[in-house]
Amino acid sequence: MKITPLRDMLLVRLDPPVVRRGALVLVREVPRSTVPAVVEAVGGEVRDVIAGERVVVNTLLGTQVGGLLLIPESGVVAKC
Repeated sequence: MKITPLRDMLLVRLDPPVVRRGALVLVREVPRSTVPAVVEAVGGEVRDVIAGERVVVNTLLGTQVGGLLLIPESGVVAKC
């Protein structure tokens, strides 16, 4: 299935979480609202971001679609 974002929407692939080995064991993982991601596709009205760029996004503004996250351009917090 091919997904094409419309207007000011971005389709991003979230970076996998980094697993570190150590002596500290956390019982629960705290949900993070901002995570690094790679832009897969952009809508026609997006100005500041291009496909293939690494960004930090606010996941609370997005919708999960087929393993990817669909967010508005305002959901981009920073470029990496």
